[in-house]
Amino acid sequence: MNSSQSPLPPALDVSGTVDVTKASDVCAAVISILQKRYPQADFSIIKQIYTDFDTLYRGELAGFLACDTSYHDSQHVLDVSLAMARLIDGYDSSQPAASRLGQS
Repeated sequence: MNSSQSPLPPALDVSGTVDVTKASDVCAAVISILQKRYPQADFSIIKQIYTDFDTLYRGELAGFLACDTSYHDSQHVLDVSLAMARLIDGYDSSQPAASRLGQS
């Protein structure tokens, strides 16, 4: 990219608030959603999952090549994981404790 070109705008989720091209941004959003729903839970492993995912998809994990498929790419996986966190939150907010997916 030369100095006269501006960087591409971020690819935002449906709410227009999360850049779904950045694993760190999606990770922060997912943790925020889940911490509000399950304040006593430990979500420290989620940070490691997103770090490992990012390293794997970029081909920086020993023994693996970068994933360069046209649809099931990093952005798609990040977008879906954010959507899933929102679906879990919505479902559990509408269910009695015995039917919830997460901690009661």
